[in-house]
Amino acid sequence: MKNFALLSVIISILLITSCSPSTPDAPYRVLSNTQVSQHPQVIEFFAYFCPHCNHLEATLEPWKNKLPSSVKLIRLPLTLGNAGTRIYSRAYFIGEGLHLLEKSHQALFDRYHKQKLTFQNEQQLKAFFISLGASETDYDIIANDPKIEQKIDDAETLAKSMGIASVPSFVVNNRYMTDAGISGGEKELFSEINILLRKKETTH
Repeated sequence: MKNFALLSVIISILLITSCSPSTPDAPYRVLSNTQVSQHPQVIEFFAYFCPHCNHLEATLEPWKNKLPSSVKLIRLPLTLGNAGTRIYSRAYFIGEGLHLLEKSHQALFDRYHKQKLTFQNEQQLKAFFISLGASETDYDIIANDPKIEQKIDDAETLAKSMGIASVPSFVVNNRYMTDAGISGGEKELFSEINILLRKKETTH
């Protein structure tokens, strides 16, 4: 549960924050009143039902695989204010708890966008994970763990504190937020994230 502990620490630091551009044309925004993370990290806010997030995966995965081992990528699903999409946030964290993210992450995107299938209830979600190799017992243990719901709420709280209004959005080192629109495109997005990972803290 290392990610859960890390997320709790991030939230405690960022309960009060504002977001403003460093310059009018900057390809990123600066999160004010925040403490820069001690270690390099990138938080991706995403949603499985978001077509832009789905499209971005083809570029994100090769970039992720080239990240230095010192850089931590944290993925956090959001509901975007729709209670009906909470089951997709559950799907991410259940996959994490079952150690099946390598299988479930892309499969969830494909299920929604390619197969045009949606989860109508928990039984369908359970069947999905069993099809990926989870045992019924393991699924029940993880899915019924209160920490799953807490992680969902914490992700929503963190996104709100950082001023995240759309997905996919990326926050680098708890200080800089960027996305494809601000940076100028998908290729530029990941180039900018790489630059921000090396950016030294300055006074704003």
